[in-house]
Amino acid sequence: MTPIAYGIWQFGGDWGPVDERAAVDAIRHARSLGINFFDTAQAHGFGRALAVELCGRQEQLVIAPKGGLQMDGDRLVRDASPAWLRKGVAASLEALGIDYIDLYPVHRPDPGTPNRETAATLANLVREGLSRHVGVANYSTAQITEFAAVLPAGTVQPPYGATEITGLGL
Repeated sequence: MTPIAYGIWQFGGDWGPVDERAAVDAIRHARSLGINFFDTAQAHGFGRALAVELCGRQEQLVIAPKGGLQMDGDRLVRDASPAWLRKGVAASLEALGIDYIDLYPVHRPDPGTPNRETAATLANLVREGLSRHVGVANYSTAQITEFAAVLPAGTVQPPYGATEITGLGL
């Protein structure tokens, strides 16, 4: 796995219209540079752009669609409930045309779902073969510890900027 992941959320159309040909070309260029790790976010419109590269080559790539966020009208809300995480995995598998996810991290802790419940759901997804590994992003040390009591996170992505840390109440 390359030490850097190529984030392709912007190809989903959430930031405006996307030139699909340019998206495919960008992914192919990243692949030509040796990048094989793609952070796809959850089931955005990226499927067609990356599916071209995935066709018959899933073993050569690392796919990491984060989950645990959903739109509520015009607001993006945290939702790491079992039903939403399962829906996100299913949507990502379908959009990408793959049988399993390499790494399924949760975007942010969900104040409405206990961390242990989120971890238990992800543990079931791993047992079922739908995801090989799971991780967390933007969790505090205490939240990671609570999560790890059920399932150790394979990856931890800390918040980057002071505004993100403040937003977590740290």
